[in-house]
Amino acid sequence: MPRVQEYLPEQDAQGPVGQTSPMLEQVGMFGRGMEEAGRDITDAGNIIHQRQTQAETSDAYASVAEQRANMMMRVQQETADGTLDTAKVKQDYQDWVEKQYDTYNTTGGKDAFTRASARAGGSLLQTAGRGQAIIAGNRAKDNLSSLSNVNSNLAEKDPSQFADLHEAQTEAIQAQVDAGALTQPEAEQLKKGMGIELAKGTVRGYMQ
Repeated sequence: MPRVQEYLPEQDAQGPVGQTSPMLEQVGMFGRGMEEAGRDITDAGNIIHQRQTQAETSDAYASVAEQRANMMMRVQQETADGTLDTAKVKQDYQDWVEKQYDTYNTTGGKDAFTRASARAGGSLLQTAGRGQAIIAGNRAKDNLSSLSNVNSNLAEKDPSQFADLHEAQTEAIQAQVDAGALTQPEAEQLKKGMGIELAKGTVRGYMQ
């Protein structure tokens, strides 16, 4: 009867005692490779984020500079037209800032935009405030010019009213100074000019 031969695991497959098996070495190498790959991915991500921050920071300052120039031109034009509304300018600029802020994704970009827009906004409002004062001053001068014509005609018709009319128009001029529409030097010049016109009307009245 033939004998069945038994096959036992060969002892040589285990390798020498104290050495790492080839399988464990491969696993270790794979783990180290994954760790290095993870570091490379992290480094790449940091570089991409840094580049994005740099781009957004540059865009933020450029965008604010362009909007500032546009708004300044608007303020100058509306000042010349006498239609400037400082509150409207402020609201329109704030609306733009809030909308533009949402276009930035990085903290650096948002911070740069916040700083730049705040500085530009402060300068814009100062310019608008000066424009509003110029408009008020021009309006005051126009009104005082009309007042001077009226008073001069009244003095021509009734020269006896000279003193009262002179005092009234002087008071009207000073009121514009107190309101901030006129400077004191402007007021002094107007007092002199309007006084002369009033005197001319009075002389014409006496001559008639």
